[in-house]
Amino acid sequence: MKLLLVEDHRALSDMLASHLEQVGVAVDPVGPAEDAITAIGITQYDGIVLEVGLPGASGMTVPDHVRRTALR
Repeated sequence: MKLLLVEDHRALSDMLASHLEQVGVAVDPVGPAEDAITAIGITQYDGIVLEVGLPGASGMTVPDHVRRTALR
């Protein structure tokens, strides 16, 4: 399983990624929503762990982007 972890707080992101990797999940951690959208365009993920209260672009732009690209 491969997850995209979208969390701008570095310590929390590192902790979550570490715990997920310990149970065998591959994790790509990113901070801002823009990086998440870029990662989604490059890699196929089984799921996304998403903080919605991101600085700059709202975290809700990520699922909106996924929906738009899935409909193409």
